[in-house]
Amino acid sequence: MPVPMGTFRVEVTVSNPDDRSRTRTLLLLVDTGSTYTTLPRDVIESLGVTPLGTRRVRLASGRVERWPVGAVSLRLEGEEAPTVCLIGPPGGPALLGAVTLESFALGVDPVGLRLVPIESYGLATALVQLGARGARQNLGRGRRAPFRSHAFRCFPNQPTQRFQPSAAASAR
Repeated sequence: MPVPMGTFRVEVTVSNPDDRSRTRTLLLLVDTGSTYTTLPRDVIESLGVTPLGTRRVRLASGRVERWPVGAVSLRLEGEEAPTVCLIGPPGGPALLGAVTLESFALGVDPVGLRLVPIESYGLATALVQLGARGARQNLGRGRRAPFRSHAFRCFPNQPTQRFQPSAAASAR
């Protein structure tokens, strides 16, 4: 399947969290417009993953369906973590969605067509430490709430500025 300009794929190793010997290495299309990572049913079945429930899914066509969800373990960019995934039709596209990107603290560099490390936000922690009133006052003094877009997190202030990872992020 051809990939439109401005999109890219990343290599991901997917495994059954209950049986680590069952793994598959796949190329997933990075799709920040998808809430969840999506894996074809045949991949999920080969891993022996059991569906945990269903989620309502709005497809690109606008149609709403209920799709099964499962839990898998993903190895991406040298890290491994569990994630929830939609179970798509057999032979369907394999997509890396926003929830998984968030859990790996990764954003998308749309110019360089790559994943980049991002900072995670702990706004609720700040609310507890400052008290809700103090946090509101800090944000009210010209400070903005954290930028929350999945697609362009690496360009929060100047969309034309090229992302330059810090030394600490580059060592990751």
